[in-house]
Amino acid sequence: MANSAILLTVDGLMAAAFNRPRDPRSDAYKQGVRAALTRYVERVTPPLPFDAGTAEADAFFADEEEGRLIIARTWEQEQVA
Repeated sequence: MANSAILLTVDGLMAAAFNRPRDPRSDAYKQGVRAALTRYVERVTPPLPFDAGTAEADAFFADEEEGRLIIARTWEQEQVA
C-alpha cells in the first residue's frame, strides 16, 4: 500500500507512465501530461508554456487523453488493492 501513496503524486504518476519501455514522446507532450495530472491530482491548472498555434502547443494539448487514462488506471488499481 505504501507504493500507491507514491503513485498518487504527479511525479509518481509521471514516473510510472514514462520510466518504462514505450513509444517516445516529445518534451512538450510530457509537459502536457504533467499539466493534466497536476489538474487532476492537485486541482491546479498550470499556464500554457508555449505560444498558441505552435506544434509544441498542439503536443502539449494532446495530453488530455493520456492524463485521463493514467488517472483511470491508477484509480482501478486502488480499487483492486
